[in-house]
Amino acid sequence: MKKLFRFLISLTLLVTLSACNQVTRDQKPLTQAELTSILHTKSDHDPTSVVKLQQVLDQLFEYTKIPSSMIGDEENSVESFAKSLGLLEESEYDLNRTVSNQELQKMLTVINQLKDAYFAKVKQPFFANGMAQPIFPYSTGKKMENYSNQDSDIVRFCVYVETNYDTDGDGKLDLVKAVVQLPKACASGDYKAATIYEARPYISGCSPYFGDNSEIPGKNTTFNMKNLYAKPKPRVASNNISTMEHALKANSKDWYYFSPYENIYDYEDLDWYDYYLVRGYAVVESAGIGTRGSEGFETCGSDVEIDAFKCIIEWLHGDRVAFTDKENNVEIKADWSNGNVGMTGRSYSVTTQFGLATTGVEGLKTIVPVAGIASWYDYMNCQGTRIYPYPYDQLTALAMYCTGRYLDPDDWKTIENSYGSYLHTLEKETLKHGSNYFDEWENRDYTLNTSNIKAPALIVHGLNDTNVRSKHYEMMLNAYQQAQVPAKLLLHQGSHITPSYIAGRYSIPIGNEQSFYEDLLNRWFAHYLYGLDNGIDNIPNVLVQSNDNPLVWNQYDSYKTQNELTLTCQSKDHHVDISSDYNAVKLEKSKRDEFMSKQSSSLNATYQAKVVEDTTIMGSVEVELSASMLSGLKEDNLVLSAMLVDVNDEPFPSFQLDDSNRHISKETIKEYGQWIGGGVEPLDIKQFQTTDSTYKVIANGWMDLNNPESGFDSKSSTNSVQLELNQPHTYHLYLQPNVYHIKKNHRLALVISGYDPNVVDYPDEKYSFQVDTNSIKVKIPTVEASSQLVANYLQ
Repeated sequence: MKKLFRFLISLTLLVTLSACNQVTRDQKPLTQAELTSILHTKSDHDPTSVVKLQQVLDQLFEYTKIPSSMIGDEENSVESFAKSLGLLEESEYDLNRTVSNQELQKMLTVINQLKDAYFAKVKQPFFANGMAQPIFPYSTGKKMENYSNQDSDIVRFCVYVETNYDTDGDGKLDLVKAVVQLPKACASGDYKAATIYEARPYISGCSPYFGDNSEIPGKNTTFNMKNLYAKPKPRVASNNISTMEHALKANSKDWYYFSPYENIYDYEDLDWYDYYLVRGYAVVESAGIGTRGSEGFETCGSDVEIDAFKCIIEWLHGDRVAFTDKENNVEIKADWSNGNVGMTGRSYSVTTQFGLATTGVEGLKTIVPVAGIASWYDYMNCQGTRIYPYPYDQLTALAMYCTGRYLDPDDWKTIENSYGSYLHTLEKETLKHGSNYFDEWENRDYTLNTSNIKAPALIVHGLNDTNVRSKHYEMMLNAYQQAQVPAKLLLHQGSHITPSYIAGRYSIPIGNEQSFYEDLLNRWFAHYLYGLDNGIDNIPNVLVQSNDNPLVWNQYDSYKTQNELTLTCQSKDHHVDISSDYNAVKLEKSKRDEFMSKQSSSLNATYQAKVVEDTTIMGSVEVELSASMLSGLKEDNLVLSAMLVDVNDEPFPSFQLDDSNRHISKETIKEYGQWIGGGVEPLDIKQFQTTDSTYKVIANGWMDLNNPESGFDSKSSTNSVQLELNQPHTYHLYLQPNVYHIKKNHRLALVISGYDPNVVDYPDEKYSFQVDTNSIKVKIPTVEASSQLVANYLQ
């Protein structure tokens, strides 16, 4: 009914407009007086009425003659476009209110600019309200048959960028495939675009192997790691070709094909950045060396993998050669690129961003890493102990899984023996060092090259992420602070997701204004890639979703705090014995945290203290203690675990992980409620749900009792010591960082235990150790003033 009413009103006004010398897009725009007179025409039914805001908006967009497909057919499309343009400044607005002449004049100015930009003969991105607006039509690339760039509004094609190394030993520098998507106006030469670039090894298709590489040949040979750095002579171009000439020959099967072991179509992220395409950005995606369509070896985060991804940025910046295919050496330039590159993505594609930022490559202007790995050692291990079960804690597990060359049998035959030799050699070296840091981990530790960082960052992470844990955002932030390069934090209460989760077709509102995450990134990229002075630098340095209300976002000037809550512990007997024998107490895995936060047992020592004032924890909590082994010295992976828990007698709202320990529940606020524009399908709006509970785990930490020298940095976990029974060592266990507000009169519980079954299963070999209660000192960084608490041992 609402749509019909709006249509009839709009139609009535359109007739009035026609009667008053209608203006088409080829004629002079209406003046403010003319449009004001038309929009405030008296109604036959109510002579005293004037046109309301909703009617004004409908008529203004009708006046532009922009096709409805660009605006959107959803109920809120017109209002959403108006908000995007800055026509509506209120977070909540009344569409039934009247519009003043002054407000109408401002609207008309922007509307005329929008109209001119859309119908311009030479088209280029249009910026309003601090961000690019959707004026470039969209068309999908998901067609296996009858795809033509001639008919498509988005031009797509592949290029093959020459890298610096011959990792697969075929005597030629590796070529790495990249998929390019451009608005047709950009591809045709109307303007030069900034690029949104994602470097993600999963996207071209994955193999069926993850963890178990026993069937891969090459077990009985040894690979010389120096061979990865072979540098034969570069190719010599035989010819060159223009962007559109190459694009007209493109075949969609190069980027859209079935991946048999995942049961999906690749490129997996082909439509994840459509929001940017309809706003005039270019989008480039690459799976990197060793993946389907590319040459070389997939090496899971190594320097040669990062270097290959860097070469694509160099091509976009005009400093590197690319070819139309892998055989004919026909050169193609990124002549459509303005040379400015911004990166975003999630998980592995953030790991590559951070690695690339540490190279200082020219052209990389900014990164927006979401849930990314700062150090591969700390992804699979923590302070000398593994936090993934064998064999998934091996670099080879993910390397072989991402080896998309396996999907092409003829291509795979050319490398299966040599690549298998590489994998098995890497695995042997890793196993030899156990869970200790060594040179292959150092090769993949991006926190070590901070002096090269130049590209500012907006670091995004979920505070309940159990895949890439929160320590990684703090490690990245530390690296940026060492480099003295600007970095901001956006921390939400979700798990391993992006606030705008395109693969799941939903978006989580951001900030107290409940804004669209992609609009925030649009402003960020507009500033760093197009030089727009839009005030994005004024957003908070730290923006954190509240840990008890998803609608509230707290702002902080700095992540670093000079304040500290010190927690010490006491018990009647100063020594507590802890066993790893979980079979002695039958306990469901999902109930373990609740059980252990409320009482001590043979499995743990639990201490509690009442919180006397509201306290905000910010950062990584350090647990210092002295412990000695009582039994079980055969393993070089004797885990010491600790967790800090918010406990209260009455249930309170918090974000709880599900039984899989991986997801935070969400509710749908509005289906198709998040407008994108340009002909791109809208997203659902969802929000995280709180659960009422008597406890919430604030932070966890794990370390190997054999690594007393291990600290926060990955490299500190290089050496193990030979433990002896009853010989004490001092340990500094760092819990995963958090920003968490604990309320007055709640209790803070410290739980110390052996291995954590929520994280990794442990072998049958049991062990036990003793903790000196008097030695326990917990240093908790807080926003509020420094204070001290004494926690009592719970029987």
